[in-house]
Amino acid sequence: MPTFDAALAAFLASPASAPWRDLSVFRDGTVAQACAAVDAERAAGEIVAPAPERFLAALALTPLDRIRAVILGQDPYPTPGHANGLAFSYVGPPPLPRSLVNIYRERADDLGLAPSPGGDLSSWARQGVLLLNTALTVREGASKAGSHLSL
Repeated sequence: MPTFDAALAAFLASPASAPWRDLSVFRDGTVAQACAAVDAERAAGEIVAPAPERFLAALALTPLDRIRAVILGQDPYPTPGHANGLAFSYVGPPPLPRSLVNIYRERADDLGLAPSPGGDLSSWARQGVLLLNTALTVREGASKAGSHLSL
């Protein structure tokens, strides 16, 4: 089973992480400590979202020097299979989460753009929209929203 610690190490070794490595949360071990805490929860039987290889997707898809806009969320969707490492992005079956429907509605009102039929916001991230949750992980389950806000 892949660990969050191993996923962090892989990210930091990748070229995509170069601009992010100098941030204090990576240099001072804050992210590493959070990964260790999440890995300990998983070892105790908790199911955590998103998958380890996706929890830094926002940083991997949006280079620091190419950020044009930032959209902050609280934490990943706690519904099993919904979180993909980008705030508000969703790759599950319909219906779309209310938060994403609201974003699409505001986008349509402000820019006159039709709502996208799906919820995958990867293309936004690649265009410079940093879709970052303040907590990068969450325990899966209907009542688990906010479960990793203190990590």
